[in-house]
Amino acid sequence: MKELFFNLNFDDYHPQNDAEGDFGGLGGQAHLFFEELYKEFPSLVITMFTTPNWIDRPMTMPLPWYHLKKYFGIRPIVPCRKGEPYRIDKHSEWCEWTRKKVSEGRMEIMLHGYEHHNPNSTIHGQEFLDMEYEESKRRIVEAERLFGECGIPFVKGFRPPGWGYSGGLLRALKDLKYEIVGLFPSHFKLSTVSNVGGLLVPPQNASIHEPLERILEEAERTGAVFLKGHIAYRYGGETIENGLSEKNKENLKKILRELGGRYDVRYVGLYDFTLSHRK
Repeated sequence: MKELFFNLNFDDYHPQNDAEGDFGGLGGQAHLFFEELYKEFPSLVITMFTTPNWIDRPMTMPLPWYHLKKYFGIRPIVPCRKGEPYRIDKHSEWCEWTRKKVSEGRMEIMLHGYEHHNPNSTIHGQEFLDMEYEESKRRIVEAERLFGECGIPFVKGFRPPGWGYSGGLLRALKDLKYEIVGLFPSHFKLSTVSNVGGLLVPPQNASIHEPLERILEEAERTGAVFLKGHIAYRYGGETIENGLSEKNKENLKKILRELGGRYDVRYVGLYDFTLSHRK
């Protein structure tokens, strides 16, 4: 059988599971689905881009109102959650489950910002958009501190929330010895490791909502499938195209089964694969 490298990765992993969104909190549909995947595909590795202190909240007004607030200088444009309800050190059982999956080699944790919130942008999740070096560095260090306090191992990879970044963020990542940064949205198809400002950009060539036929074409063309998704499908009134809807869950299972029947699938984490395939 022909060899195929495969990675599954999700954005926004954190303990939330409530009426406003399910992002992998224990007992939620996303968490139960991950357990199903691990049971059927025991060697599967899921890379979780994790936000350790999620304070973002979904937009509650029509978008033009937020643009008006920005135009008239009304701050904050988008309010955040109070009291840091999803800070990971407040969710010991979630931390324990996550630690277990990492120790079993089934989960890889990379950073996805610190708060996933930008109060002064109409794109509310772009935490690091235009952020200066010192503040970028402070937030990354604080995120690392939370992971350390909770005993959750992580690798030196970073995907900025909402794809928003700055030169200051890239400098901070390099100074903090990060080697990998994910900068491009899912429609930017990368099947090989690239380089931006001295940081490696991991492959990203498919998404969990895309049809099986296109995934198989990519597998045959490149010998690798790097499949991206978001954990939440609905976030308040917002809909996330490649989130874990029932339709996308079934599509993902179909993809995994079909690839497993056609190829010798090597399930990999993004970190080790990216480092070992740098140019």
